[in-house]
Amino acid sequence: MTAWNFEMSWPPSVNGYWRAVVNKRTGTVSQILSKRGRQYVESSAVDLMLAGMKGMHITARLEITMHLHPPTARKYDVDNFTKAVFDSLTKARFFMDDEQVDILHVYKKHIIRRAGLVRLTVNEVA
Repeated sequence: MTAWNFEMSWPPSVNGYWRAVVNKRTGTVSQILSKRGRQYVESSAVDLMLAGMKGMHITARLEITMHLHPPTARKYDVDNFTKAVFDSLTKARFFMDDEQVDILHVYKKHIIRRAGLVRLTVNEVA
C-alpha cells in the first residue's frame, strides 16, 4: 500500500470559497469560485508541486487524514475546510476526483499563527 504525506496552506472556509452570482438576463443564480477560492487553488498547486505531488493522477480508493492547524484561535467547523482542500487536490491532478475518498479523518490541531496549515496523509485503501 502506498502512502503520501504533505502539507498545504490554510484553506478558505466553504462560506468564502463560493460566491453566488445572478444572471441579469435570466435571473438565475449560479455558484462560482470566489477570488479567495481561486487564489487558494493556485497556491495549493504550488504547495503540491513543491512537495512533488502535483499531477500524480492517483486512481485508487483513498483514506485521508487531515490535521487542521488554524491561523487563529477563532472557533471553526472542521467540515468547512475539507471541500477546498479536496477541490485543490483534484484541480492539481493529485487524484482524479474526491469521490475516491472512502475514509476521511479530520482533526483540529494547535494554532500556527498567521499562516495556518493543513497536514495530510493519504493512503491507498486495500
